Amino acid sequence: MANTRITQGVIKPNEDYDTRHINSTGIVTTTGLDVNGNTDISGNLNIGGILTYEDVTNIDSVGIITARKDIHVGAGVSAVGVITASSFSGSGANLTGIDATALKDPAGNVKVQAQASGAVHTGISTFDTVNVGSGVTIESNGQATFTGIVTFGSSSTTIDGDGNTIKVGTALTLGHTQGLQFHTQNLHSAGFEINQINASGIITASSFSGDGSNLTSLPAGLGTALSSTQSSPLNKIYYTNTVLPVNSTVTVDTPASASAAYTQYADISVGSGADLIISDGDDLIPDVLGLRPDGTFGGGALGRMRVDKLVGKDANSAINVEKGLTITGITTSSIAHDVGSNIKLGAAGVVTATAFHGDGANLTGVSGFATALSNTEGTLENLIFKTPESFTIGAGTSTSIESDNTSGNTLFTRLGRINVATGATFHVSAGTTFIMNVLNVF
Repeated sequence: MANTRITQGVIKPNEDYDTRHINSTGIVTTTGLDVNGNTDISGNLNIGGILTYEDVTNIDSVGIITARKDIHVGAGVSAVGVITASSFSGSGANLTGIDATALKDPAGNVKVQAQASGAVHTGISTFDTVNVGSGVTIESNGQATFTGIVTFGSSSTTIDGDGNTIKVGTALTLGHTQGLQFHTQNLHSAGFEINQINASGIITASSFSGDGSNLTSLPAGLGTALSSTQSSPLNKIYYTNTVLPVNSTVTVDTPASASAAYTQYADISVGSGADLIISDGDDLIPDVLGLRPDGTFGGGALGRMRVDKLVGKDANSAINVEKGLTITGITTSSIAHDVGSNIKLGAAGVVTATAFHGDGANLTGVSGFATALSNTEGTLENLIFKTPESFTIGAGTSTSIESDNTSGNTLFTRLGRINVATGATFHVSAGTTFIMNVLNVF
């Protein structure tokens, strides 16, 4: 078709025109534009409606392409410059220039840095449970479990859960069994073993024991005040224990300037295997305050010593009792003793005397059918007798009696009645004749 030139005319509506070029210096207004070939626009293209692309192969833009919602690229995006978006989604496996060994906070500070040996955390890291192998577990509730020995420093401090001990070097040990041990000093259930206490203040305890010879401002050690409060009257009222135990061998040896040794204890008890030795020329006065119930207060000399053996100082000689010996209890001897010319104490336990006086009710091996009403000879009561009528064999007791040929196979008693309790037995052997109430008084 030949080119048509329209000059000074009017393009009529509803008419078709075939043109080659349209050169317009103004605005071209059209209700529709159908372009089958290439379109070159050297200026701006303003579209108030929707620009729809169909079968577009490439978009070549030297500026910024802005889309209201999405840009869908099927085969990929090749960009020479920077792609900026409010967010990216999808796989970033093929992205380059990204440090995948570190996690950063919004300010760009590295918080977790990967290393060949693990990861380094900076700041606070929160985990539900942290397991280090099979031996360490740290839980979110604050509980940590270590199955082995925990060591701090260069093997100087260790916590041993199996042995229940905590050791700080070689000097300090805290354990379930030994308590607290520092060098040779121990604090445990039996007490506190300590070499020395240096205190500038007051040391208070329920009781003190040990050597108090170097203590100052103490009264004479003859008693313990009932109160430690100086202003209290009880601080001037004292008590003393009754027994002084001597559990190891000691020797009483007073200086030449002393007249005697003494103690406020009323009794001195010498333990088994121990010796209390009084040196030659020395005296030991127990109960110097005279506090025994049978003594005179302040009188002294009524104390006593409780020992199982008295020997000379050299352990081989006899003791010398200068002023006599008063015995109120039982005296046992393995050798015979003569008391004056009338009494002989035999080694076999036999006592021989010209006469005996007193109550013989507890003597054994003495034949007698009755007890005199009085021990005073020459009186009527000494010639009048009494004897028990009956005897009871207690429950659970078994008694059997038997005579022999030398006694005519006969036994007798002055008793009129023998009571056998429930559960007890009384047996007279076969061939033995037993006669009761032999005096015929019941």
